[in-house]
Amino acid sequence: LWNPRSGRLDGKSREAVDVNAKIDKMLLNINSAYDNLLKRNVNFSAQSIKELMQGSVECQVTLMDMMNRLYADMEKRIGIDRVAGSLVHYKQARTTLSKFIESKFKTKDVAFGQLTNQFISDYYEYLITDCGFMSNSTRKHLAILKKACRLAYKEGYADRLFFANYTLPKMQVGTPRTITPENFKKIQSLEIPKDKESLMLSRDLLLFSCYTGAAYVDAVSVTRDNLVTDEEGRLWLKYNRHKTKALAQVKLLPEAINLIEKYKIMHKVMELTDEYREKPSK
Repeated sequence: LWNPRSGRLDGKSREAVDVNAKIDKMLLNINSAYDNLLKRNVNFSAQSIKELMQGSVECQVTLMDMMNRLYADMEKRIGIDRVAGSLVHYKQARTTLSKFIESKFKTKDVAFGQLTNQFISDYYEYLITDCGFMSNSTRKHLAILKKACRLAYKEGYADRLFFANYTLPKMQVGTPRTITPENFKKIQSLEIPKDKESLMLSRDLLLFSCYTGAAYVDAVSVTRDNLVTDEEGRLWLKYNRHKTKALAQVKLLPEAINLIEKYKIMHKVMELTDEYREKPSK
């Protein structure tokens, strides 16, 4: 029944109609794959069309592959045109997305060919309900996911641009809250167990910021080089503000000096402990 001129089966038999319909569908998929590659304005071959049409495993880059790629790219830019805080967002977004995929699909990763428009809606609900993220945190996670999908499409790993028309939640701008004197005293006097070192450090950084007026990003950057003693023996904190680069000079209160001494002693104890551990046991 095959007709080499038309590339179809002759006749109106059930077999001919069925086979010709499959051939038409295959040609449609080939043309669709060709058009997708053409729109990307990249070099491609007949093999590229075949792999895209058939969803070849060899040419698939998974969603988590692309998230890892974004994280690695961001890591290289730290200190150049990005700050370390940006890397934290990408790390958290990567971890959260991985947990969502495992919860939703019972697998550790998905290919872009498996994504649907429902995916981002389900992920949004997961961020709000399961993770308990507020609007701004949710927005950051969705923005990074959308960036990964856009990069995958641009480089030919996805046959369409997912979530292109998806509008991210609006950034919520709230009024900063102040600490009342009563609450400040509670934070000062709070007894924190010695095994909760990270919690103690967070509390002390907050107190140090209050005593000096330094922003968090400046407080965590303080080193011995920022401590200066004047002619009268008073200790000053001098640094360039991270945001404006303006020079800040603050005469340290006794409470701030006590915190510096506290961690100087702790650091010395840690050095002695490390030295003791390195000595061979007798």
